Amino acid sequence: GDNTVLGPDVSLQVNEQWRLRGQWLHSRTTALPGSQGQLERGTAQDGDRWRLRVMRQTGAGETSFGVDDMGTGFRHDTGFVNQVGVRRLEAFQSWGWQALGPFNEFYVNVDAYQVRDHRSGAVVQEVLEKHGSGQPILIGIDIIVRNRNAAT
Repeated sequence: GDNTVLGPDVSLQVNEQWRLRGQWLHSRTTALPGSQGQLERGTAQDGDRWRLRVMRQTGAGETSFGVDDMGTGFRHDTGFVNQVGVRRLEAFQSWGWQALGPFNEFYVNVDAYQVRDHRSGAVVQEVLEKHGSGQPILIGIDIIVRNRNAAT
């Protein structure tokens, strides 16, 4: 069997601060798992993946929101997709300061995302539950510091 993946990848710089990125991929495959786990030629199956991200970058930080939707029939052979049949919603915020005390640069980053199964709507990736809302969401916080005396 074989597998074909194609689609456009678009990036639009709206102005100095705002950027929009989008991608749509369509796959068609006849290389399907056989009874022993090996790939065999079968009836063609189609699937789609689409991604959309809005970003704003300034000298003081960065903000972005995105969605990555991978249909259950989407097939890839390159390994750039870990799981299909899910939708991932994500948000990122970064605040940065220059020449803050003894530091050349100081950044605080907050990254949040939620992954849900297409068929059931169940959350498939959950690390922290927001109490009261019932909406599980993963939140990661990074602090990046660059000392003024350190080589870059």
